[in-house]
Amino acid sequence: MHRLTITAAWLSLLCGALALWSFASGYRRSLELSDVPRALGPGFGESATAFFGGALVGWWLAAAGVLLLLFAQVAGPSRLLKFGLGTPALLYFLAPFFLVR
Repeated sequence: MHRLTITAAWLSLLCGALALWSFASGYRRSLELSDVPRALGPGFGESATAFFGGALVGWWLAAAGVLLLLFAQVAGPSRLLKFGLGTPALLYFLAPFFLVR
């Protein structure tokens, strides 16, 4: 069980890193696209859609990382190490709740 929880903590770190990569990719891609509003849909331009899409995909990856972190905390020693590995996913998951005014 200990090996399984350590693996889950490392996967949580991977999910957090992928979430940050998704956010950065969406931002980088949004700089390349035009910001002309579209007639269909909510009226966001292509760049805003790419940015929000990257952030949303990153949030879901971070949510998966948090679930893996919670599983990793269930059993075994090294809880501080597991929490440290899951910190990027936890911070990305909680950021929208603290940054929205």
